[in-house]
Amino acid sequence: MKRLSILIFIIFLINAIAFSQTSVVMADNNGSSVSTCNGTLTLGSYTGGETIVTTVCSDDALNHHIVATISSYSFPAGTQMCVYDGTSTSAPLLVCWDNTTSGTVAAFAQNTNESGCLTFEFTSTVGGASITGALACQFVCPAQIILDVVSTDPPLVNDGGIDYVNVCWDETNGQSETVTFNAEGTYPSVGGYTLDDDHVTFTWEFNDGSPEESGVGLSQVTHNFPAQQGYTVIVTIEDSQGCINTNAVTQRVRVSRNPIWNTTTTVVNPTAICMGEPVTMCGYFSSETWNSSITPAIADTVSLPDCSGVCYDSDLVQNQFLPGQTLESVNDLNAICMNLEHSYLGDLTIDIQCPSGQSVTLEQQGGGSTHLGEPIDNGYVDNNTVPGVGYWYCITPTASQTLASAASSYSTLPAGDYASAESLNGLVGCDLNGLWTITICDNWSADDGYIFGWYIDFDESLFPDVWSYTPEYTPTEWGGLYGAEMEEPTDQNCATGTYLTTSTPDVNSDQPFIFTVTDDFGCTYDTALYVTVYNQNDPNCCVMPYPSAGSDDEICALTYSLNASTPADGNDGYWELIDGLGTASFTDPNSSSTDVTVSLFGEYTFQWTEQYLGNTGCSNTSTVTITFNETFDPTLVEIPDMCISEAPVQIQAVDFGTLSASPVSGAIVDGFFYPEAAGPGVHTITNTVNDPCSGGPLSDNFIVEVFDEIDVINFSETCGPIGSPTLFTVEWDVVGWDDSPTTDYEVNGIGQADPHFTEDIVSPNAYNYTVTDLNGCSEFPITGFRDCGCPLFAGTMGSLQTIVLCQNECTEPDVTHNGDEETDGGAGVFEFMIHTGNNVPLAYSNTPNFCSGDIPGFSFNTIYYVSAICGLPSGGHANISSGCYSISQGTHVMWQQNPIASAGSNRDTCGLVLQMAANTPEPGMYGYWSSTCEFFTVGGTSYTDPDALIMASAFNTCTMTWNIVNGECTASDDVTIGFLETPNPYAGDDITVCGNEATMACVASLPSSTLTWSGT
Repeated sequence: MKRLSILIFIIFLINAIAFSQTSVVMADNNGSSVSTCNGTLTLGSYTGGETIVTTVCSDDALNHHIVATISSYSFPAGTQMCVYDGTSTSAPLLVCWDNTTSGTVAAFAQNTNESGCLTFEFTSTVGGASITGALACQFVCPAQIILDVVSTDPPLVNDGGIDYVNVCWDETNGQSETVTFNAEGTYPSVGGYTLDDDHVTFTWEFNDGSPEESGVGLSQVTHNFPAQQGYTVIVTIEDSQGCINTNAVTQRVRVSRNPIWNTTTTVVNPTAICMGEPVTMCGYFSSETWNSSITPAIADTVSLPDCSGVCYDSDLVQNQFLPGQTLESVNDLNAICMNLEHSYLGDLTIDIQCPSGQSVTLEQQGGGSTHLGEPIDNGYVDNNTVPGVGYWYCITPTASQTLASAASSYSTLPAGDYASAESLNGLVGCDLNGLWTITICDNWSADDGYIFGWYIDFDESLFPDVWSYTPEYTPTEWGGLYGAEMEEPTDQNCATGTYLTTSTPDVNSDQPFIFTVTDDFGCTYDTALYVTVYNQNDPNCCVMPYPSAGSDDEICALTYSLNASTPADGNDGYWELIDGLGTASFTDPNSSSTDVTVSLFGEYTFQWTEQYLGNTGCSNTSTVTITFNETFDPTLVEIPDMCISEAPVQIQAVDFGTLSASPVSGAIVDGFFYPEAAGPGVHTITNTVNDPCSGGPLSDNFIVEVFDEIDVINFSETCGPIGSPTLFTVEWDVVGWDDSPTTDYEVNGIGQADPHFTEDIVSPNAYNYTVTDLNGCSEFPITGFRDCGCPLFAGTMGSLQTIVLCQNECTEPDVTHNGDEETDGGAGVFEFMIHTGNNVPLAYSNTPNFCSGDIPGFSFNTIYYVSAICGLPSGGHANISSGCYSISQGTHVMWQQNPIASAGSNRDTCGLVLQMAANTPEPGMYGYWSSTCEFFTVGGTSYTDPDALIMASAFNTCTMTWNIVNGECTASDDVTIGFLETPNPYAGDDITVCGNEATMACVASLPSSTLTWSGT
């Protein structure tokens, strides 16, 4: 890589542009700074003993660094001019000129000088000094342009402090898998042009024989490497001004390498088997190490044409060292060797700069007209178009003579070792990796030359060991193709397996066992070991077994001990379920004697298969049918005695059979005992179960008594003659559930001997009675108020019997009034109220009709009372709190919540058994299943369970209904279930044909079945 940076200065300008120059007179600008890129520099008048300091800076944003070329000077003893690389005398010292200086001299700002300014300091003890020089500006590359590979895909892996990209090999395409590299630059702040990743040219060198990739903004590239080895990828950036990164950026890539399979020990044994016979296989491998090599870095050829005041750069990128490695001693620098030819050594200054920005002058304009190498010394005739012959000149820390001092003895300086003009100790601390630059400045006219390359001879102790890598492999898996079966473990060097069948079981074939290993990069490699598998009917393999599964049997349990014939030596066998209502699990399906447990009672068929030497193609079967009978327990759970109006009670039993009631058979409906249907008296409930395991029916029973309930009828209240006192009579009749008169009742806790109750009460007065039966089943609170001196009378309600309503029903027509009210010719207000028994109205109505929505704070299962009232008008209603008023006895009403039933979704099932999925009734409600088809509940469930397990008696489409009952209120929902028969087609007998065509014949097991063929 090379870069030409031209430092142009002009000593003499033609008169036409002389007016544009800036004349910098140091004596006139002492202590100040001047900005110019085109001017002259003179000392001016001064007095001996005076010190003059002037700073010159560039006024060009791009060409930012000052160059001063002194064409004439006079420095008497006691005078000196020093130049500093910056804006003050505290900046680094570049050079000092005094009475020992000769020839044309120049100074220029270094790239580490961000200001680009030069500071000139003149000191004197005497007068008489003078200088005349030209000022110009040049572009200088920034000191630190840093480039890094920030990420890759696959990601970077740090190994021993060095980042690597580990990538797998693509066997199919014969190259590595794709690697993506991402680089980023870190740039100093510069003026005059844009410096960022989008405006620099990235160049990627993959060192694999492929062309380099280069482009502006090419910070990401993808690449596939052509061989299974290590690579060092080098990336550089060059900005629009030809500047490149100062650090060396290399990225090591390790491509996975195939294992070396040991063909002697990687074997299968035996090499031919019958299906199912075991095979032992072993795989062994070794690794091959890859080693890198170091190629010395030599810079490219750079022409050195004649251009007075021009500097030429030759760049060399070092990348062989460890990241961060520095030059710790000058003794580690054997030599800096340059291949040069030039016709005038005294014309040249030669500097070297390291990646850290430190620089050393190797040659400082000495040696006069001595030649370097064998130049073409024709003055301006060839214009440097024909190169001469270069000699190797090495600058070493141990040589005694510089190029300039040795040149006085030669017209052509011999090749060899020479000392540096400045100590090479100035390079101690430099980064070894990165951009090293040699700058050769042509200070005088009329001569030219070439540098044909150069290199740095570092001590071999600095170089790291040649990098290498040795893959490590781990056995991952043994496997095979269709029909292969492996025994665990399968991640070892050796494994055991077999082929139970093949994709072509009727012919002998070679089948692979595939051994896979994984290297430490995560890449997999495999090799195949082949075994010959005989066909299933090969005479060497097949001896047909004739097993017996045992005799058919019955059992009263869900678990049965199966006992088949013991397989012959080397044979094996297995059990499987062929048919049955539920599922089956075997204790050991591969043992001829095993226990089997089924999920549902019923008839099951099991098959025992025996295989000759494990060969599935050489096997035979036998079946056995076992009936699992359920053992039934008819034990009932007793229910308590109850009143005749109570809600039906669900009968519970361990196992249900046939429920019956005596003496009233209709008292049992759908598993519920209905006391109203049974009637008052003692009843016997019986559960009869047909138990096949005990050989006959079993039964259990209990006795429950239903208590009669009473009703209060013919209620009246009648005023007697007005007198002192005036009496009114309250009376009613008491009847039983069958409406016949009864004396089995109490009034306010006192037993009565007459079914007709009457009592005289002094008017005006309230009355309050509670009529109950002797068993606590009926209760009639009778309250009212009568003032016989008041012409207003509310009359009497039609019934005192409690009326039960569903949530969307209202009290009419069940609640009535006898129409016997008296309003005194319309003077009083007659209406109805609903209350909770305390005569405090919750709502009013002109009729005895009330709905649940009319009642503030309404709640289900609460007794409310509907009473007629009559009183003087007050606030739009009858006044029943004072004065003349009347309140009738109340009719009891109670609302019950409507149930909601959901039977689930319509669906089909293959078989006769299905799990239902209905909603669970709310507390206090009960549910039960009914159907258009005959069905049974199994699995310990009941038809009252929402998730009952039901079994249909035949294949059919059935409507199942889920019913929920809440007292007088009911709800139901239907679900359609298709109980479908499972098809069992027959493909026909096995056949053998000559040729590649065969006629197949299959038989459907069901008329509606659709048959299709498939195969391998």
